[in-house]
Amino acid sequence: MTRLRASVQRLAHAAALVLALLACAATQSSAAAPVVVASKPCTESHILAELVREVLVASGTPAIHPRG
Repeated sequence: MTRLRASVQRLAHAAALVLALLACAATQSSAAAPVVVASKPCTESHILAELVREVLVASGTPAIHPRG
């Protein structure tokens, strides 16, 4: 698999994850416990998790991304 194809595939997976999380968040009440967005210990994973957290918070869903 070429590097470009692998990058596009990772981006597609990340976009699908964001859409799935937003769909789940839309069904939850605002009084629910915050969504915990986890990530693997690598830079790309941390960036994607933080983006997901920011999208959830912007949509009105409380979310946290614990680091460590």
